[in-house]
Amino acid sequence: MKLNLFLVGLLLVAIPTMSNAQNSQKTKIKTKDDGTVKIKTEDSKTKQKGMPPSWAEAHGYLNNTHVYFPDYYVFYDPARGYSYWDGTAWTTSTTVPAFISTVDLNTARMELLHNARLEEHPELKYDIYMRQYPAEPVTGITVTVPPMR
Repeated sequence: MKLNLFLVGLLLVAIPTMSNAQNSQKTKIKTKDDGTVKIKTEDSKTKQKGMPPSWAEAHGYLNNTHVYFPDYYVFYDPARGYSYWDGTAWTTSTTVPAFISTVDLNTARMELLHNARLEEHPELKYDIYMRQYPAEPVTGITVTVPPMR
């Protein structure tokens, strides 16, 4: 346990010096009951909780419900960020997934999921949404399609 606390102290000193001055980082360090240490570093460009994403205004989105981008099989949650199928599992990211980083989400087709409570994870019911809002073909990017259950 003393070694873990020593390592955490070292990391608290080292991480700020490793970060780039142009790109500040926020680091969270948790020590679990079993003595393991979990370190999470977030880039300053990540979505801030409570702040609507850049595409919200174009859609009249108020950051108060889940969103589904059916053509890309991507869900958006105002608390967790973007959930998408990475080929093997659902992944959540506070930033726009790399595979749609060139997509103009201001004009992308999206569906507000008013029937999903904010504490729910709509990606766990993705097969329902995939049937309800079928994807339209997109060109220029590779979209990984989650398997139907």
